[in-house]
Amino acid sequence: MESKRQLYVATGPFGVGKTTWAFEATLPADLEKVYWIDPEGSANNIKDQLKEMGKQFGRYVDFSERFKDKLPSGVDLLDAINKGNLPWADKQKGAALVEFYEYVLEDITKNLTPGKYQTFVFDPGEKLEAGMAAWAAANPNVVGVRENAGYGRFWSQGVYPLYESLFDAIWSRGVDLIILTFHLKTPWENGRPVMNKVVMSGKKILKPKSQLMVWLVNEPNNPRGAPAGLVLKERLGRLSIGDDGEWDTQRTIPRRIPECTWRQIRKYLRGDLPCDLANPAPGEVPSRDELEMISPLLTNKQMELMLLEAKKDLEETVQMRQGMASQEDPRPEGPIADAEVVKAILAARTEKSDDTIREELSKIYPLPVVVAAFMSLGS
Repeated sequence: MESKRQLYVATGPFGVGKTTWAFEATLPADLEKVYWIDPEGSANNIKDQLKEMGKQFGRYVDFSERFKDKLPSGVDLLDAINKGNLPWADKQKGAALVEFYEYVLEDITKNLTPGKYQTFVFDPGEKLEAGMAAWAAANPNVVGVRENAGYGRFWSQGVYPLYESLFDAIWSRGVDLIILTFHLKTPWENGRPVMNKVVMSGKKILKPKSQLMVWLVNEPNNPRGAPAGLVLKERLGRLSIGDDGEWDTQRTIPRRIPECTWRQIRKYLRGDLPCDLANPAPGEVPSRDELEMISPLLTNKQMELMLLEAKKDLEETVQMRQGMASQEDPRPEGPIADAEVVKAILAARTEKSDDTIREELSKIYPLPVVVAAFMSLGS
């Protein structure tokens, strides 16, 4: 069965309007072609208002009552995932997450009638991913992961294939568009949270798979309370053949959508609102703070804070080792530098600053190792 196989993803803080954004992607006339899974009761208010209008989703499944008190709460779940831990505190919650994921699959298998639905929404997606991880941990042989593998293996080797299979199953039933929403989380680097930094809690596989990915931000200038949208990825441009016989490609959506509603997005897609990246309209360019917020790179201030923390940890470790050495055997004082890292620093110093070298090496080696190497050079 043919489908457009589109994936749209939205992230943003609590209360910014992710559920409303996902809802407005479908026009009122097509509402009965929407299949909506709601693990937290997020769309109950929308569902009640639709009922007053005599309208309803094609299928709306609220899992919040069925799994009430069984699953980790949203905050606990995000906190555990951020730290790279299993997202449950005990076997009972782990089993509940497995049950949750299997129940999602069962519902889709039984009720996602081929050819009946155009849009599939899962809002929000944290529990889906956690359920996949729990299922992969409970069935390591099925997903091809060693039983005693670390949690990261279940994400990379377990969850990713499950995502691929789920998307293919939904699209194969004629669904054109899958919409996922996610909250924000604090990223962790080298075992510690990154100060003043947030990222989307959904897994990285979503970015290459998606046609549109937006980061919703509060925008007080919008009179109806609509958020603005920072466009993380857009693959909805127009392709045509120019008068000269060459391909003519044009981006349709700006880097920042001042009023990120689907009414406005559809205007961009139709060309009613022109997208001119060279001469952007007011509000179509992300601010410096917004760019730093969504950038995968750490700012100088964030790197400085992490270096100070790593240096403090390293100095405490050195002091402890020196105390032990004075009691046991004489050993050299100071941090033991990795010769390979020291060599890399010396080679790079002819062309780059220490700050740049430190940032680049911290992506390859643990931060304390990099700090130790600089300290051994007197930096």
